[in-house]
Amino acid sequence: MSSIRVLPVTEHRRARWRNGLGWTTQIHAEPSDLDWSWRLSLAESDATAAFSSFPEVDRELILVSGSGLRLTSPGAAAVTLRSGQSHRFAGEQEVEGEPLGGPTRQLNVMWRRQGLSAAVTLHHSPESLTLPGDAGAQVAVHAIAGGAAIEVVDDTAELHQGETALVDGPTGPVVIRLTGVGVLAVVQLSATR
Repeated sequence: MSSIRVLPVTEHRRARWRNGLGWTTQIHAEPSDLDWSWRLSLAESDATAAFSSFPEVDRELILVSGSGLRLTSPGAAAVTLRSGQSHRFAGEQEVEGEPLGGPTRQLNVMWRRQGLSAAVTLHHSPESLTLPGDAGAQVAVHAIAGGAAIEVVDDTAELHQGETALVDGPTGPVVIRLTGVGVLAVVQLSATR
């Protein structure tokens, strides 16, 4: 039986990056903060800084506020993110972020590549989407702006700006309807075989 858990903003924890060069607001870590297989957080950048190294982890950043963020890495072309754009990279890759025109915030999705795969998508209102049920999967929906109504076969929930909903092992379709003017990040995590 699947169920929806809504994580309120009041449960978020803000802390320094592992390398001390920025701030992160941790939204959720599964199964625990110390020994996670995947993690969702908001990173804050107000000066040029290197991202912390996370070996054997893949990560995807979505710029959720700010004018832009330039990502540079040795031997690779620079990538400039504008609002709503994302970039995926290996956690052990040396990456430096330079905020453009002021502080930025990024939604940061990280997962251990040896056990999980992740699909990260951004959705704007008005929109409704339906994800197939998968008893071996997890779905995280983060309301960047606005909100949403979420339904699975045996549960419903309302999601407000800044909140995140988790659906564990949905046995039927997951229906997500954006309410008002909003932007949602949807993360679908599946075990690799």
